[in-house]
Amino acid sequence: MLNQNHPPSSFDFAQDEGLFWGRMKAGFGAGLKAPFHRAHFLACKTPLYAIHLVPTKGERDGMQTWLFVLAGFVATAVTLLRTFAGGAIDLEPLLAALGDNSLKGVVLINWHALNAIFAVLSIALLLAARLSNPRRVVIGVLSALVFGITCVIFMTVTALETGSPFTYPPFIPLGLASGLSATAAWMSRR
Repeated sequence: MLNQNHPPSSFDFAQDEGLFWGRMKAGFGAGLKAPFHRAHFLACKTPLYAIHLVPTKGERDGMQTWLFVLAGFVATAVTLLRTFAGGAIDLEPLLAALGDNSLKGVVLINWHALNAIFAVLSIALLLAARLSNPRRVVIGVLSALVFGITCVIFMTVTALETGSPFTYPPFIPLGLASGLSATAAWMSRR
């Protein structure tokens, strides 16, 4: 298929789905439908400016959808890890150390409030896969900020208490959820 922006002698590989990139398979990942032959590439004398390596709008939308779904699953994993494993590892010893102190209620409220925020963000990220781009960006940015700020708080407190920000591992899934949310929002900004 000829590209309307270039002379008729040029050939646009991005628009010819059988030769170069192919269509997105199931909305995710580029696949080649036919083998790419070097001889064909040289024979068509394609100028470099005519080859478009930028994905089409449909390909970009599919990738954005999968990024939001992946970010939602990671956020769900963070929520479940914090709720079930974190409760036994962190919350019970903390409450035992407080004894009958009145701060116990504050700790419980903050613990469950943060779990609820993570759960809401997980659901929002999963639902964002079905929304329009401006709404996706807002959800992605908010999610990235919440998970990112929580990650920084974990690392800062750990560094102040132990001397190294890397001794307490919950920052890893929080940072991953933040990074995926930010990437999904960045990819949806157009």
